[in-house]
Amino acid sequence: MAVSRAIAAIVGCLMLAGVAFVAVSPSTSSSPTDISVPSTDASATTMDAKLGHCSNHSDCTSNNCAGGNCCGLYVEDCVACGADGRCEACKDGFFLGVSGCTKPFGSGQICFEDEMCESGTCRGLPAYSTEKHCCATDVASSCPQCSSSGTCKLPPGGSCVHTSNCTSDSCEGSFCCSESTAAECSQCTETGDCSECNDGFYVLDGKCEPKLSPGEACNATNAACLSGACAGVTRNLTRCCRDDVEACLQCGSLGTCITDSLKPAGADCSSALDCSSGVCNEHSRCCGGYGCAACDMSGVCTQCDEVSFLTNGTSTCQPRIFNGNCTDDDKCLSGSCAGGACCSPGVNNCTQCDADGACTVCADGYTLLSSGLCNFTFTINRLVGDACTKNAECASNFCSGTVCCSNSAACPYGASYCYPGSEYCVSGAYYAPGSCDCGGV
Repeated sequence: MAVSRAIAAIVGCLMLAGVAFVAVSPSTSSSPTDISVPSTDASATTMDAKLGHCSNHSDCTSNNCAGGNCCGLYVEDCVACGADGRCEACKDGFFLGVSGCTKPFGSGQICFEDEMCESGTCRGLPAYSTEKHCCATDVASSCPQCSSSGTCKLPPGGSCVHTSNCTSDSCEGSFCCSESTAAECSQCTETGDCSECNDGFYVLDGKCEPKLSPGEACNATNAACLSGACAGVTRNLTRCCRDDVEACLQCGSLGTCITDSLKPAGADCSSALDCSSGVCNEHSRCCGGYGCAACDMSGVCTQCDEVSFLTNGTSTCQPRIFNGNCTDDDKCLSGSCAGGACCSPGVNNCTQCDADGACTVCADGYTLLSSGLCNFTFTINRLVGDACTKNAECASNFCSGTVCCSNSAACPYGASYCYPGSEYCVSGAYYAPGSCDCGGV
């Protein structure tokens, strides 16, 4: 009895696996040869998978004929299948993903393509990021990045009203700050740099730094000092003065005024702090004159410091011009004379500056910002294989993170971009560099 039950169980499993059986006439014999045996006739197999061309659902093992081809057994919500049974197009309200037709995701869900989102907008920075999110339905398609809650996140320099609008979570003065400049900043610019700081801090290279105590080197910047006074006969010798020091030519390491002890040109010296010019040459002689960086044995200036220039035909150094008329770059503090006027420090790629040092005309390939700075203009005609950092730079509107790729539509099964610096798409399929044409898996 137990043997019979075991045999029945085995036969049942074989039938579930799709193996057909041929009936054998009953016998009274107890011999094991009386048991029905599997047929070797292929025509008797009822569960053979049928793929390829079809006219009706009944033509297919899956009972699913879509677009003239039989779909695989587990393909659903598909309106067109290929000869291999894979889905090639989904019905309305679904998108074709790696695992088949899937309903679009809600706001804040991780996505790769716009079609994966209910809102039709999937955004993230950089463009090849694997952390892109579905935007909420009320977010404009021009938004560059959405958060895990579906709200729009703007890059540094973007116009904002709240910290939640910015990728750095810092909105100051209606502009998003960059992550590196956000700390202690009270006003950011349209480039994301800081232009104003909280009390106790000052702006240095677009960032906020703590103000300096008396005696600390201040690089000729009054705003860098807690006292608001930075004094020195040369830029490299400037020190922050104490609050009680007024109208001093040189402050020392303690923040006190040491002007009265300074020596004239040609006098013996042991350090730069001995000299009224702030320069003690290799012969231990004080150089003469404002802005002098090197001199002869008599103290006559032969070279000026970085913020001064040597007047033609003389040994006198004059300060470089911050803003105003100029004839060459050497006369300007910024090192840039554009259109007969000195540009302010930080103004680059400009062909014409005004009397205040702001740019009015940018060089080719740059766009003039309202701040008077020139911003690089992204081109949209770079070819496949050209270097890029974002989609907008490529004619195909598809940047892998290092090079322009061919159109992302060539990626199969939902894969839409290459990983940065590699040749692999998100589906795991292999792609040739600079292209999304499948090269094998």
